[in-house]
Amino acid sequence: MRGFRFFSDLVRHSHIWTTTVAIVLSAQIATADDHEKWVSIGSISATDEISHVHISNLLTSHGIESGMVGSVFHAIEVPPDKVAEATRTLRKDALKRHYTFWRENNGEVETVGNLPKSKVLISRTSVADTLKQREFGRNTALGRFLRSPKLSQLTAKRPFIISLTVSMRKYLITPNTFRVSYDVELDLQKSLKQRDDHYTGKYQVLNFGKEINFLGSEEQTVPNPE
Repeated sequence: MRGFRFFSDLVRHSHIWTTTVAIVLSAQIATADDHEKWVSIGSISATDEISHVHISNLLTSHGIESGMVGSVFHAIEVPPDKVAEATRTLRKDALKRHYTFWRENNGEVETVGNLPKSKVLISRTSVADTLKQREFGRNTALGRFLRSPKLSQLTAKRPFIISLTVSMRKYLITPNTFRVSYDVELDLQKSLKQRDDHYTGKYQVLNFGKEINFLGSEEQTVPNPE
């Protein structure tokens, strides 16, 4: 299938950082025989749940059936007679909504769209002091994120935020309903020293902070001086 050949081309571009996530599509369901005839118009990272849900609902809102297949990358597939319309729709929307997808163009991989605009909200302060701020209250999305069980385990060991960088994303959760979510990069450290035990994690924060999609992390342990 064309979509799987496209995956192979993308995997060779190792600078694209991906892992695997399984989510439920809201797109319309076609029969297996119909789906075999569908065409890949591009691909997104399998970790990007926000774009996955948004694209499915965007195409549905334009009367275009769609599906996504794959593990490392999700190929965006549509019926053959909808390829041109779906591609135009995605191109225009990716620029407006600040996300990217990749498509094959004359044998090359083309990146379409814009990366989300990011902002450093917190730098070099304790998690405890951060949680006292209004923007990180118990009823806020980012406050729920920092208080979640997984993050609480991390911040117990590394209780200082070196930086918290956030990109706000507005996406379709149904064909007619938008919701705000966040791409988050969090740098934690054991202390505010220049070098100490360090953690960097990337997440997506959805559904008012009640859902957290883990994208990946790096950890560094600094040996104690002898």
